[in-house]
Amino acid sequence: MTVSICVFLLLINVAMKREKISYTTSLVVMWVIMTFISGNADESIYLSRYNNASDWATNSELLFQALNVMGNKLGLSFLQFRGCIAFLYIALIGSTIWKLSKYPNLVLVLFFFCPFPLNVTQLRFGLSSAIFIYSYRYFITDENKDNNKKFFLKSNEVKFCICVVLATLIHTVALCWLSLLVVKKISLKQTIFLTVIANLFVYFLFNPSSIYWLLTKIGAFTRMAAYFSMEYQKSSYRHYGMTFLTSVLISSICIIACILSGKKKKYEVDLLLKSNIFSITVLAFILRFTSEMYRPQEGIMLLNYIVLTNECTGFRLKCKRKEFDIQVLLVILVAISFIMKIYLYNRCTVWNPMFF
Repeated sequence: MTVSICVFLLLINVAMKREKISYTTSLVVMWVIMTFISGNADESIYLSRYNNASDWATNSELLFQALNVMGNKLGLSFLQFRGCIAFLYIALIGSTIWKLSKYPNLVLVLFFFCPFPLNVTQLRFGLSSAIFIYSYRYFITDENKDNNKKFFLKSNEVKFCICVVLATLIHTVALCWLSLLVVKKISLKQTIFLTVIANLFVYFLFNPSSIYWLLTKIGAFTRMAAYFSMEYQKSSYRHYGMTFLTSVLISSICIIACILSGKKKKYEVDLLLKSNIFSITVLAFILRFTSEMYRPQEGIMLLNYIVLTNECTGFRLKCKRKEFDIQVLLVILVAISFIMKIYLYNRCTVWNPMFF
């Protein structure tokens, strides 16, 4: 039944440009899936985090730990707690897509295939990324018309920082998104140079112990220290293979799509291009430390969907060659992300529990 409803809504949304009823209905279905899913990879972990919140005090970021404690004090069951988290997640993402996209129905379909299934399983990172996604509206606003003051924080940039800090207090990796503010304020050439330097620094010079004090402050020291431990680093199978290849392919496709748009002077496309280039920094973390560092790149997937679809005047077979190429690249992007991140290795623990 769930499969039939989802297929029907997906087909309706693909055919629609901006239709509220099907869009809202789809969001409700996504909330139902996220709330009532059972048997996924991380369910037992989050159940333990909730039922034994005090035991996870040094393994949970402060805000997420506070949410678990609050849910317990309110007498909520784990299902009710997950329903509240799912509602907040859907509200943040649904409002952002509708506000920023010319084709919200189509963008929601793309998002449904990736990264939504991963967010359903990774509840904590899902909520963290939803807060970051909400901050898109502040990130892509051009307030730097005065070049003499472009390195000062504007009001929307302060709001972006606040959102990223809140996201970091739910999942530590969100702190990486704060670096996008630097990218926003520099040129394309400077972004490329910074990306190269950042990768070299992380791979050859970065010492994790230098940030342990910060991890302690936000409540994630024990878990994050394990990722940076020598024992973990020696398990090299975690660093190579599919995660590295997938990250390379995703970055490449997104960068090519931005270039093909032929609108480098347009602020949103230029910003997206720089963001995708800088996201290559995750490769050094993957090679040097942990494959878990694919997550920062995942956070800007929806931004790619929104900005790139906005550059198209319509989605049909007969269209401008550049628009057709962008549409093909978007399909390839979603297909690669879904197949390599979800279907090949996580079908039974991420995808199937959503429907069966």
